[in-house]
Amino acid sequence: MHLRTTIANRLHLTVGVYESYDKINGAYTSYRSFLLGGPDGNLTDHFVQQNLSTGLYVNTVTNIVKGLDFIAGGRLSYDERGFHGGTHDDGGLLTGVPGSSLSYLNSNHTYERWTGKVGLRYTIVPGTFVYGTISNGYKAGSYFAGPVSSPSALDYVRPENLIAYEVGAKTSLFHDKFILEGSLFDYEYHNRQTLFVAEMPGNITSLSLGPIPRARTRGGELSGTLHNLVPNLDLNGSFAYLDGRSISSVTNIGGLPLLSNVDAHSALPFAPRFSWSAYARYGIDLIHNYRATVQVNYTWKDNMLVALGDPNGQTSKISSMGMRLEVGPKTGKWTAAVYVDNMLNKHGNTYSYTGSDNSRVQYLQTPRWVGCDLRYNF
Repeated sequence: MHLRTTIANRLHLTVGVYESYDKINGAYTSYRSFLLGGPDGNLTDHFVQQNLSTGLYVNTVTNIVKGLDFIAGGRLSYDERGFHGGTHDDGGLLTGVPGSSLSYLNSNHTYERWTGKVGLRYTIVPGTFVYGTISNGYKAGSYFAGPVSSPSALDYVRPENLIAYEVGAKTSLFHDKFILEGSLFDYEYHNRQTLFVAEMPGNITSLSLGPIPRARTRGGELSGTLHNLVPNLDLNGSFAYLDGRSISSVTNIGGLPLLSNVDAHSALPFAPRFSWSAYARYGIDLIHNYRATVQVNYTWKDNMLVALGDPNGQTSKISSMGMRLEVGPKTGKWTAAVYVDNMLNKHGNTYSYTGSDNSRVQYLQTPRWVGCDLRYNF
C-alpha cells in the first residue's frame, strides 16, 4: 500500500508499507542408486521453510532548478527466515537404517536493515535526460533446501549486501519513433550468495549455497529502437557487457571442501561477458482490414559459469535465430501464426554441471522446431 502526492509542484513524494509471507512444505529427492551401487541409494530432503518480509519505504523527487531533479529514497526492512527439516537416507544404503537422518536443521533468523538511494537526473530537452545514482541494497538470508549428507550444507547463509553505482542516459525523438538508452554500472557485493559444488560425507558431490566475502560486477547496457520511422517497420537491438568477478578466494563452504577451489578474480556464475539480441518486424496491410506481420529475431550469449567450484559447470556460447509470420484482422480479435525457432539448428550446451557420479551432465539447446498457434480474444 502506498501514497503519492506532490507538494508545491516541486516535491514528488511516495510513502508506503509492504508485507509478504510464504511457507514451503517440500520434499526433494536425489537419485543416487547408480552411484552408490544399490537400488535404495536415494536421498530425500523433507523440510518446511517460512519467509516473512515487511517494511516501510519513502521516495522523493525534488526539482532543484528547471530540468534538474534530486532523487532520494530509503527503506526500513525486516526479514525472518525459518527452516525445519533435513535429508534422509531413504533405503539405508549409507547408514544401514532405512529412513535415517543424514542432516537436520531447526533454525530461525531475523534481519533488520535500512537501505537508501540518492541521485541526480537532468533533462536536457523533453524526452532526453541523463542520470546518476548511488544506492545500497541487500538480499535476505537463505537456506539450501536440496538433499545433502552434511548438516553444514543446510546452514543459514547470511544476507547479501550490495552498493551500486550507476550512470545512464535515455533519449526519445521524433514522437517516440527513435528511442536510445544506455547505462554503466558498478556493483560491489559483500557476502554474495552463490551456488557452489562441494564434497560431502559418504563420497558424495553435491550442489550447495554459500557466501563469497567480496565480489564485484561492472558492465554496461545499450538498447535502441526504431518504431515506424520507415512505415510499418520496427527495429530493435540491445547489447550488454558484464565483468563479474570474485574478489575473495573460496576453498570451502561451512567447512566442506569445494570440488575445485575458487581463486580471487575468478568469474562469477550466470554472468556472460557479452550478450546481444535484435529483431526486425514488418507489417503488411492486406485486403478487408486484415494485416500480416513478419518478424525475424536473433539472440547471442557468451559462455558462462553456472556454479563455482565445479570444473564442469560452464555453458557454451549460445545463439538462436527465429522467424514468425502472423495474420489477423486489424481489430486484434484473433491471430493465426506459424513460426520456427532455432532456425539454424544450433546444439549449444545451455547448462552443465558435475553429476552425482562425477561425470559431466549437459543440457543442450532444443533443436530446430516449427510450430503454429491460434489466439482468440473473447
